[in-house]
Amino acid sequence: MKKRVLGSAASSAPPEDWQDRFGDKAVPLFWQESKPISFFNAILDEYKVTSIFDVTAGSGAMMEASLTRGAVYHGLCLNKDHQQWLQAIADRAACGLITLEGSTLFNEALAAEIKKFFPDVLESLAPKTDHEEAPLEPDSPGE
Repeated sequence: MKKRVLGSAASSAPPEDWQDRFGDKAVPLFWQESKPISFFNAILDEYKVTSIFDVTAGSGAMMEASLTRGAVYHGLCLNKDHQQWLQAIADRAACGLITLEGSTLFNEALAAEIKKFFPDVLESLAPKTDHEEAPLEPDSPGE
């Protein structure tokens, strides 16, 4: 997919320290992208953002964060392949949020249908481990 979106600019080899830093996570569209969705959630919450115009949609982390916070999101894509790829990510994220009671997209009737017809999608969205996500920044020395 990276080759279709980025063309000849796509690099197939990850940076040397990628695996050490991020393990076997999915490969981002751009190697520089490594901020988790929770990072963008924190920014949206801190500044009470309600709409976003993203000129670097990249792998869609800000898009997913905006979905979880109910913010209006517009992102610029590199080409049609990039748009289709990001739309698939948005569809999967929305699918999960529709079934999550208390989320901005929750709908009881749709949740029942999604659980009935797309259990594999919901299973793929569920966290694989029970450990908490690392904090966005370490505690200050005085805390």
